[in-house]
Amino acid sequence: MKLQLLLSIASILMILGLFQLPRVVVENDVVTNAQQLAEPDSLSGGGHAIEISEETAKIVASLQEKINTEGNPKKIVNFADSLSKMYISFNQLDSAYKYAQKIFEIDSEEFGRLRAGLLTYDIFELTTDQAKATALGQKVRDYLEPIVNSTQDESLRVKVGMTYVSTQNPMKGILMIRGVLDENPQNIEAMFKLGILAIQSGQLERAISRFEQILSIAPDDWNSVLYLGISQAEIGEVDKAKKQFDRIIEESNVPVLVQIAQDYQKEIN
Repeated sequence: MKLQLLLSIASILMILGLFQLPRVVVENDVVTNAQQLAEPDSLSGGGHAIEISEETAKIVASLQEKINTEGNPKKIVNFADSLSKMYISFNQLDSAYKYAQKIFEIDSEEFGRLRAGLLTYDIFELTTDQAKATALGQKVRDYLEPIVNSTQDESLRVKVGMTYVSTQNPMKGILMIRGVLDENPQNIEAMFKLGILAIQSGQLERAISRFEQILSIAPDDWNSVLYLGISQAEIGEVDKAKKQFDRIIEESNVPVLVQIAQDYQKEIN
C-alpha cells in the first residue's frame, strides 16, 4: 500500500467546495490577457507559474483592482476573502495568507477575525513545511481562540485543537477535539479529524471505528468512505476496502474522489 502518498490527498479534499467563482463581481470589468499566476510561494513550496483560464485570470485581476480602489471596508473584506480562497484553490498559499491578513488589518472585530482565522486555518492544513505550519497554527489560535472562548463554537474548537496537534503539546489539541465529541457525540467534524489523526499515528483500527461511526450518521459522507477504504486496505481487509471504493466510483459525483478510488482499486487488485 502507498498510504503515505495517498494521505497527501487530504490537501485536495480540503480544497473541494472551498470556492465558487464570484462571477457577479466581474460584470463590466475589463478582461485581462493574463493566463498565469506566478507569485513566490514558500508556504506551498511553489513559486512556479499556475496555468489558469482567461475567465479566472479576469476574476483575479478584478478582485485585486477592487481591493486597491474600493473605499468601503466591508466590501474590501469580501473581496479579500474571495481572492484568498482563489489562491488557496491554486495552492498559492503565501498569496492566500497575505489577503487573509489583510482582512484582519481592515476588521479586527469578530467578523474579520473569524474570516481571517478560517482562511488561515485552511492554509495551515495545506502547508507542508512543519515550521511554517507551526507558525500558522499559532496565528490561527490568535485569531480564533477569543471567539472560541466567548462562543464555545464546536467547529472552531475542533480547528483550534488541530493546530495544537502540531505543537510540542499535541495532547492538548487531541483533548480539545475529544471534548467536543464528549459534548456532542454526533459531531462529524470532530470524528473525522480524530480518524485522520489515528491514520497518521498508525492506529488504523481506531481510524476505521471513527469513519464507521460517521457513516452510521451520514452514509454519504464520501471523504469518510474514502478513508475507511484506505484504512481497511492498509490492514489487509481488501474485500471491504473494495466495497468502499466501488461505492465512491458508482455513487459519488465528485470527480477527484472517483479518480482516487479508481487508483486505489488498481493498487489493491
